[in-house]
Amino acid sequence: MSFDIRFPVVIFLFLLSSCSGKGSRENQLNSGITDSISKKPAETEAGSPGKMEMEELENDMSNTCFTKFMKLVKENRSAEALDFYLHNQEDFAAEFETCEKIYRFSDGVIIPMIYIYKDSLEAKKQLLKIHSFNSKYFESVNQMRGDDSETSPEYLHTLGLLAISYARLNEFDQSLKISDKLLKLLEKVYGRDCSDYANTLYNRANILAMSGKDVEARHTYLDAKELYEKLGMQDSGEYLATITRLSN
Repeated sequence: MSFDIRFPVVIFLFLLSSCSGKGSRENQLNSGITDSISKKPAETEAGSPGKMEMEELENDMSNTCFTKFMKLVKENRSAEALDFYLHNQEDFAAEFETCEKIYRFSDGVIIPMIYIYKDSLEAKKQLLKIHSFNSKYFESVNQMRGDDSETSPEYLHTLGLLAISYARLNEFDQSLKISDKLLKLLEKVYGRDCSDYANTLYNRANILAMSGKDVEARHTYLDAKELYEKLGMQDSGEYLATITRLSN
């Protein structure tokens, strides 16, 4: 089962939404954060987050945690199913075994459920916990297999989400640290002339602006703008948002 995270360029806006304080610096900039690493979004039916992922995994698995999760969902006890996953994330990972299955389930099923069943602050905390666990798990699994743990698509994409999660909780130093690491890895794997690198620059500029580092943020927006233009991405939402940020 293939799961192409890097191709094509699909911009998935991860809004740093549900923030208090209308008109605040955070509210003004949160809407600009974008998913750094492009991927195919999970195919879901309206009102049924991750249905395709659950059906595929259900056909492929008969393990204890996932079976209980599915039983709760089928009984219309989805909030309980979500809490069950959040308290047993390590056990789910052990059952899924592959990074691909773990990624598909958390991204296509669990994350949409978190936005539905958790309030804003709790959702942000749970997303940070999930992305932090996944990034460490993906790295350790790939190391054991002898793969290059720092260049797998699941790992790179999760790092981008982890940086966003820290920014959502105003932990900007940690967010920027991870963002810088991601930029170095993207340059190593794909080079600088790719949309993923441009999107990560754009995110980094937003995080800098949110943390009050306006001068550095402006320089980073300019770097992102230049790269978007070099890649011919002037029609992208990120490029237009970058122009808006620079004009403010």
